[in-house]
Amino acid sequence: MRNVHMYAQNLKKSLATLIAFVFFGFSAQANDVLVVGQIAEPKALDPAAVTAVNDFRILMNIYDGLVRYKDGTLEVEPALAKSWTIYWTFPTFILLLCNYICRCD
Repeated sequence: MRNVHMYAQNLKKSLATLIAFVFFGFSAQANDVLVVGQIAEPKALDPAAVTAVNDFRILMNIYDGLVRYKDGTLEVEPALAKSWTIYWTFPTFILLLCNYICRCD
């Protein structure tokens, strides 16, 4: 009877270790890999083409906008743009960008 009890304890420890490896993923990953846990694969990473909430959550962490809404309001505040001017006679928006902005393809 004692051997059965010890076997059961060892089995529990082994299962706990296996579960830890499965859930915490002790696997080798490259240092330059971004791992994101989402419900599904994104359909697109183009901000103009995204309609799904799942895709939008990923894009919000990749792209930064020129302007954004202040928290809890619909008031627009600068993000990557320091300031802007709107010309209503000929609908034009002129944005002055922050000094640390660079264009990337």
